[in-house]
Amino acid sequence: MKSHFLLTIFALMFLAFGGLSYIIVMIPPVGYILYLFLFLLWAFNSLFLAVIFYIFSRSLGHESDRQRFRRQFKKGILIASTAILLLIIQRHFDII
Repeated sequence: MKSHFLLTIFALMFLAFGGLSYIIVMIPPVGYILYLFLFLLWAFNSLFLAVIFYIFSRSLGHESDRQRFRRQFKKGILIASTAILLLIIQRHFDII
């Protein structure tokens, strides 16, 4: 139950970051600084949630749960970095 809740928060943070960064990058001089700030804030929040989940799952003592979470977290980071890369490419080449 906790894992579904935290993964939902992670997904909502990712969607919020994507929407805000898309709006902010429209203002080039200020946008890139705010974009970097939002990315660092999002990364810190994701890391914080991962640590909290790790602490809670460690008390359960199930190694398979921790391995499953690590795999899901790596997938989430891969998806997030791919989306950010696509957003940067889209802004750079003016793709609609």
